Amino acid sequence: MLKFPSKKTIDEQRPEFALLPQDDYELKIIDVLPDQQNQYMAKPDPKTGKIPQVEVMNFTFEVVAFKDGSQAVDVDGKDATGRKVFFTGRQNKDGEWTMGFQNDGTASKLRQLVCYATNQDIEEEVELEAWEQLLGKTIYAEIVKYTTQKGDVRNKIGRFLPAKKEREKIKKEEEIDIPIVEDEG
Repeated sequence: MLKFPSKKTIDEQRPEFALLPQDDYELKIIDVLPDQQNQYMAKPDPKTGKIPQVEVMNFTFEVVAFKDGSQAVDVDGKDATGRKVFFTGRQNKDGEWTMGFQNDGTASKLRQLVCYATNQDIEEEVELEAWEQLLGKTIYAEIVKYTTQKGDVRNKIGRFLPAKKEREKIKKEEEIDIPIVEDEG
């Protein structure tokens, strides 16, 4: 006879990790796995009862350090190096990867991830041969705290950040102040 534990037992055995402080981190991409999930806000098909599915890409990251290079620690002050952080990139209802921009001009998190991990300009056309080419890449991300619908406080990636040299390039471009000279003639 096969015997499997109850949800209550599994939940009780689930290891509790102290949260990571809300901060910027250096992360390494250690796993990229395709999967399927229910389409966001989709209702079951009246004939089949099935909810439409979309392709997703599950990314697993390993905490390397804080973005400034100092040792990453959790909220209890314990070493957080090697801790796992997760992110899921999704397709939209049309079956296209969410690689666009929000109404305010902010790039989607998936676009940020791909561009910053592969050193591509976030505003230009983006190319990627295969998701697996992201394996082993270093990326920077802001990890934030959020409260689930059940009231649990968790960590998640708030946004991905450009690498230091890209941030310096952006800063230099912002500092360039070219005066406008009007011709009076």
